[in-house]
Amino acid sequence: MTQQLTTTQNAPALEESSAQLPALVVPALGGRVKKRSDRVSNDFLFLVLRTLEDSATGDRNSRHRFLEEKDIQDAHIPLPTFALLVQKEYLTVCPDYGDICFTQKAQRGAIKGDKLLRRRQIDIAVAEAASALLDKPGTCVRHRDVWTKLGGPENFSRDEVLDSLRRLRDDHGLLDNIKLSNNNFQILWVRSGDTPEATGFETN
Repeated sequence: MTQQLTTTQNAPALEESSAQLPALVVPALGGRVKKRSDRVSNDFLFLVLRTLEDSATGDRNSRHRFLEEKDIQDAHIPLPTFALLVQKEYLTVCPDYGDICFTQKAQRGAIKGDKLLRRRQIDIAVAEAASALLDKPGTCVRHRDVWTKLGGPENFSRDEVLDSLRRLRDDHGLLDNIKLSNNNFQILWVRSGDTPEATGFETN
C-alpha cells in the first residue's frame, strides 16, 4: 500500500487559496509547555549568572572572582533572586575583601547559561525556518529541509537542528513528527495538530 504525503518540494500542488499559517513562536525561556519547576528555576538562575559573569573581576580560571554591589544593582537582580543565589552557594559574601565572591559553581552555572542562550538562538532560527516551510496547511518537511533552509553546516550542525526540532515538539508543543518507517530519513515534521495532505510524497 502506498501512502502519499505533501512535502515542501511539492507544496505548490496545494490549492493556491490555502490560508497562510501564522509564524511559529518560541516561548520565553522558562515558559515550556511541560514545566518542571526545579528545571525552570535553574534555567533562570543560569541566565542570571551568565549576565553577572561578564562583570566578575579576576581570571576566569581562578578560584576567586568578585562582584561589586554595583554589579548586582546594574544587572537589576531582585533581592529574592540574589538571596537564592547565595542560598545555593553560587555567590558568597567575602568579609575579608568586602566583595561578593563569584564562586566556581557560579562559573559552571554561567557556562550552562551560555548553552541555554545558544539553544534558544537555534530554536528561534529553526522555528522561523519551519514557519516558512510549513506555510500551508497539510505540508510537512524532513529534518534536512530545515537544515538546508538554515544554511547547512555553515550555521548549525545537523544534530543541533534535529535537537531543536525535538525541543519544538516536546518542550514547546509547536511541532509533531510522523514516522513512516524505521528509516530516520522517513521521519517527517508537521505543525502540531496538522494533518499532511495525501499528495506527492510516496513510501511503501
